[in-house]
Amino acid sequence: MPLSHPVHGYGKVYQDFYSKISKNNGISNSFLMNCIWNARSMMQDSKVYNNKKSSENNCYKDLDLFKESFIKAEIWALKMLDATSNFQSGFLKGNIINLGDFKECLAIGQEYHVTEDQSHDINKQSYGIGEQFHQEQYYSVTGEQFHNIKGQYCMVTFYTSQSKFVPFVAQHYNIQSGLCVPSSCSVHNVTVLLQNGLQELGRRFYFSVDDCETSRSLRPKIGAVEIGVLWFLVLLSSTLFIATVADILISYGNSKIQIHVKKSDGETRKLKVFQRVLLKFSVKLNLKRFLESDNRKDCIGCIQGLRFISACMILSIHRVITDPQPFTNLFELDNEVRKWYRLIQMNAYLFVDVFFLISGLLVSYNFTKNLRLNFFHFFIHRYLRLTPPLLVCIFLTLLLDMVCDGPYCNSINRLAKEQCLNNSVYNLFYINNLINSSESCLPHTWYLAADMQLYSISFLLLIFVRNHPQHIYKILTAYWLSSVLVTFGVSYVNQIHAGFIGTSNSYEVDSLLLYEQFYTRAAPWVIGFALGLMLRNSHQFQLGKANTTIGWALSLLCLFTAYFGVYPFVQYGFEHEAIVDSLYNTFSHSLFALGIGWVIYACHRGYGGFVNVYLSSDAFQRLSKITYCFYLVHPLVQAWQYSQIVSPRTYSDLSQISLLLGDILYSIIFAAILHIAVEAPIANIDESIWKKLNRETISEKLHTQ
Repeated sequence: MPLSHPVHGYGKVYQDFYSKISKNNGISNSFLMNCIWNARSMMQDSKVYNNKKSSENNCYKDLDLFKESFIKAEIWALKMLDATSNFQSGFLKGNIINLGDFKECLAIGQEYHVTEDQSHDINKQSYGIGEQFHQEQYYSVTGEQFHNIKGQYCMVTFYTSQSKFVPFVAQHYNIQSGLCVPSSCSVHNVTVLLQNGLQELGRRFYFSVDDCETSRSLRPKIGAVEIGVLWFLVLLSSTLFIATVADILISYGNSKIQIHVKKSDGETRKLKVFQRVLLKFSVKLNLKRFLESDNRKDCIGCIQGLRFISACMILSIHRVITDPQPFTNLFELDNEVRKWYRLIQMNAYLFVDVFFLISGLLVSYNFTKNLRLNFFHFFIHRYLRLTPPLLVCIFLTLLLDMVCDGPYCNSINRLAKEQCLNNSVYNLFYINNLINSSESCLPHTWYLAADMQLYSISFLLLIFVRNHPQHIYKILTAYWLSSVLVTFGVSYVNQIHAGFIGTSNSYEVDSLLLYEQFYTRAAPWVIGFALGLMLRNSHQFQLGKANTTIGWALSLLCLFTAYFGVYPFVQYGFEHEAIVDSLYNTFSHSLFALGIGWVIYACHRGYGGFVNVYLSSDAFQRLSKITYCFYLVHPLVQAWQYSQIVSPRTYSDLSQISLLLGDILYSIIFAAILHIAVEAPIANIDESIWKKLNRETISEKLHTQ
């Protein structure tokens, strides 16, 4: 009877695997170790063993010793086998990933006395990919020679399809097993032994041996990069401490400080430039500002709540798509993600459009208050606000492998570090969505790049706002149409499916050509820009009750259509058509932006009622201040958790909600620290520079008049 669960059309793959592996014969309850020992026995029978180089002989001798010790029930050998995956129950229900026991494997170390003849065969060797795994030999004080067998943990992945481009769910359903072997065995040794052992089962298996770790390779590696980052953090901490102490002393009127900062000409006491800059880093000052509410009349209060809610929704979808922790009921997830109410989380990608909408809104809304244009000031102002927290997050990513303590260290933390070492320069120039985006440092920062590119282009729009305001809406309409047509064309030509379930190939194309590019994400931004102009220039325009009701109804219709319109595209048996998919890919972003745009307009104009009260609450006003840092740090918080994963869990709504709440709480804490330590001080400095430039501009205008 075929599997009723899922992975539509792939159920037989797991049944075949189960039937073959369950027939595996051997002396242990681990099919992986039985395959290795069986292959080793065949090599001895065929006398291949004696023809191997000494490095491979060391591995094979240790495996023989492991087998002999297991038969004798020696504790170290039992632990090595215990740390290796068994054929777990619930496999046909989705429990297809068994990580074994990572920490138990790495803790194994057994000394063995060797004779003088044997010592010639046991040499220090280095194995592995990118890491050196040593087999150790040493002398005791009595002159006797000992050989130390240590545990090495490897991940064995069995692929459910020969093709790379398999369905979204199936590509996450490869069979994985943890394997504990002596550290003298290289990845090549283990691969060859498994190939030979699995061939005896009468079926060809496609697998790889990856992410091998020993206790030595797992130790934090402190190099020049790590030392530099640590020194930077020490310098930053020292600056914060000194600035805070100075601020406290000045606040309490310490006479020595007052004398020190008093100007020689007898004017009112003013701090020197260096001292003023230093005090911008005061934790006391920035914490006070963080806890203050913004009650200005021209402040659009509702966007505070929308910002933070959007960031939390993006965090939730990142938890789904990046979490490597296996589920014991994995097959159930394939059906679960297709249910309509799951779209609330699974289609949370749309909340990125809220960020674009608000970004465009604030550019036009804030600019029209002061019609002064200088591209250098315009760009540098934005760059200074965004870059310092981003740079700190890049630095923290370079330290991620120092907190590695699980089987996913290589695939997550070390990979993230390598990508930042190679590609972080693109992040700092905000072109990481255009160059080498598949290996981007901090992949989620594609949004910052796209937003910065749209922000730079907006300078031209602001020129029209100042010089030709009567034509600005025509230009915005043309801009929006251009983005819509390009988005439709890219989606149609590349036949990108709508929805979040496709093939791995379509996801690569989607990210590269559609999802991350500024020209395909411009539509919500343009809607926001137009909304900012409307909010600034339409004070006298009033809506009646009927029009307000119609506005809310249309807003809900837009939001519902954009968010839940993806439902048919992710159902089994849906026949995708390029035109239909492209229409959804094109207009879902604009519809969602229009729906949120009405919420902002209605709340700011007094038609929001309890919605405005909720979104403009004091709690959201404070949380909104750390939303940018929250967006930056939440993947680091999640990666830190992923590096600690050592076992699977059962998927349930309760466990998922608990994880999300934990992610949000930890991200708030780290975001608040980053905001107070980096973002707020730089913003204070930028604000002072901006005010000075404005004063100089006003003075020049008065002088010319």
